[in-house]
Amino acid sequence: MTIALADLPAGTRARFPGIAFSTHIYSEDRDLRAIVANGQRLSEGDRIRGLKILAITEAGVTLAFENYRVEVPIVTDW
Repeated sequence: MTIALADLPAGTRARFPGIAFSTHIYSEDRDLRAIVANGQRLSEGDRIRGLKILAITEAGVTLAFENYRVEVPIVTDW
């Protein structure tokens, strides 16, 4: 089950690492999907600051953090 970043329990949300989005590229072709976060170009399966990028979607990014699948909209810095 995927949960919105804002809906994480308070303690978990406090541990969620800060990331700054600068680019979001979505394509139906998985190989073309990418984000730039904290100055790094990242694709599905990559890791940054303890987060694993599970999916780059039209609306944002799905990340694995602790035991959660977290959906983060593209217009959010977290």
